[in-house]
Amino acid sequence: IYIVSNAKKMTDATMQLCAKMDVANHDVVLIFSGEDAKESDSEEIISNLQRIYPRTEFILNNGSRPIYNYIIILC
Repeated sequence: IYIVSNAKKMTDATMQLCAKMDVANHDVVLIFSGEDAKESDSEEIISNLQRIYPRTEFILNNGSRPIYNYIIILC
């Protein structure tokens, strides 16, 4: 499955991705932030997701790897 976003901001692209992944139908969503992910962006993403999807638990982990901005795992 290919998921495409033309968002200019990483936060917007991540929010669009989560919507397309249907996070509302999952109990837990793990988000790993990469080396280049800004802490303020990560906090904004988590805050917005918690507001939009209050029944889903979001867990942010700092993966600190240079090969991705965010990895999102649905549980």
